[in-house]
Amino acid sequence: MILYIQLFFVSFGFSYDAILVDPFAVEEDFVSIPYNAENNESIRNILKKFDVKDSPNYFDKLIPIIEIYTKNIYLYFNKDMYEFIMHYVCIICYIKYYYESKRSEQKTKKIELNIELLFNLISTFKLYWLCKTEKKFNEGLVYVEGGLIDKVINMRIYPGYEDLMSIDKMKQDYPLVFNRTTKLENFEFILQESNLEHCSFKFSSSELKDKNLQYYISKSSFERLFTFIFAIKYFYIFYKNLDTIDIPDYTILLNKKFSGFVNDISLWFPQLLMSYLELDDYKHLYRSIFEETLKSVSRESNSIDKIFELEKSRNQYMNYTKDYSFPKYLFDLFMSENDLQSIISIYNFLKEILKKEYYSFISTVLLLKSSCLIEKNMIQERFLRVIFEIIFFVDIIEKNYSENDFERKITSEILEINARIENLLKKNKKEFILDDRGNFFVQNEVLKVSLSLKIMLQSIFYLSNSKKKLLYSKVEEKLKNRKISYNTSEIFRTYFLFLVAQELNLKIPDDENRSASKKEKSNIKKILTFGVVVTLLVIIVISVHFLLKK
Repeated sequence: MILYIQLFFVSFGFSYDAILVDPFAVEEDFVSIPYNAENNESIRNILKKFDVKDSPNYFDKLIPIIEIYTKNIYLYFNKDMYEFIMHYVCIICYIKYYYESKRSEQKTKKIELNIELLFNLISTFKLYWLCKTEKKFNEGLVYVEGGLIDKVINMRIYPGYEDLMSIDKMKQDYPLVFNRTTKLENFEFILQESNLEHCSFKFSSSELKDKNLQYYISKSSFERLFTFIFAIKYFYIFYKNLDTIDIPDYTILLNKKFSGFVNDISLWFPQLLMSYLELDDYKHLYRSIFEETLKSVSRESNSIDKIFELEKSRNQYMNYTKDYSFPKYLFDLFMSENDLQSIISIYNFLKEILKKEYYSFISTVLLLKSSCLIEKNMIQERFLRVIFEIIFFVDIIEKNYSENDFERKITSEILEINARIENLLKKNKKEFILDDRGNFFVQNEVLKVSLSLKIMLQSIFYLSNSKKKLLYSKVEEKLKNRKISYNTSEIFRTYFLFLVAQELNLKIPDDENRSASKKEKSNIKKILTFGVVVTLLVIIVISVHFLLKK
């Protein structure tokens, strides 16, 4: 269930929801991208302070994923944020990936980079930077942290009572919070003293079992990951109070007490902070987060304003027109026509503000996150967040696609499929032309499937394992209903051939149907024959050995 707290602003008729759970954080649909990362001794030195068993093996798995997250995050920040970023990413990854890296079957498998978490970490650090450097955001955070101090201190000193602790009593009992350099009226010391570099962690047996904090991090919006920074700091301040601001190294036990403290703060801390901001502040926050991304992908300077206005004009983008950058063949396998309408409206809008070379990647992201996009009556801030996250995903996937030479791999697959399409057309005595871009023309009309082939392959390439399994089952069902044979390892090639036959009203010849299954049966037959021969040889050897012993 998605948790959120609704806040309303009368000015501008704007309502804002302080989202606690990222709308894209659906576990079976997390999007991962391949990466290469080197060993980083700075990260290793931070992790050495944590309580980690089998540390060498664990570090070998954890360091590369932290390195690739920090490397990607650094692109959005100045160097004076690097140290803080590295410490916080180490903390987040230690908690999130602790279980995964400990599974015996996962020992040789690389931990996957998660785009959802990358987005929320970048956004967390952008919000943190704004709170350090800009007056309105700083005032908001000071206001919220003051409320946190009042709430927790009074709950600890006077549980169940409404009496307020006096300022003098606070200063006396909590010198770390109220040190002699602090002016109570502004709390400006707070941000400069997060001191995460002093913090390390140790898992309790209960947390290892319940995995509350892993779930918290996996599902969190950036507002909640931002809150986690202050939960770490204040948990220590309130439960391990010191008489100096020179904090030594300390360890937090990850247990029910800590996770309860984190969850309690997270329910109201983001709400209170966001209630301090106005519409222009939200726009400024998103502009800060997406400045670099929009430089790459947007063709309009006012994209932020247009996105904020989209909710009012969404209906005008609902109509679907033929577009070969939109793989409707694949969407039809996952959802009904009614559900597809919301995705079409997002696609049409993003085409309007993003550069043409990104159209195919818009489709890819929409397919990857389709289960998150069909919600009816999506609240305004949730809808805004979805649009911004899609744009971020488009930029990241396009860069990853180029860096890893996926174009060559997909082109190779297209050549294989085109050879089968040629064979199908020849057997049906259809005249055709294949142009330089791999498009088929039959009777002077372009074959629509060939126009969509590349984007369909591109989309399949990035699907999560769970979604690939779902797609496989849908395609398998469709082929079985049409009594079309297929090789299980080449099911998608057969599906594309089926789409061509369907478009041109052709029948896939029986020999074409059987060729794939024959090949598979032949392989099975070879394996069985080999197994029988090996078994007979073993029996003969054992018999001879037994006779010789006699």
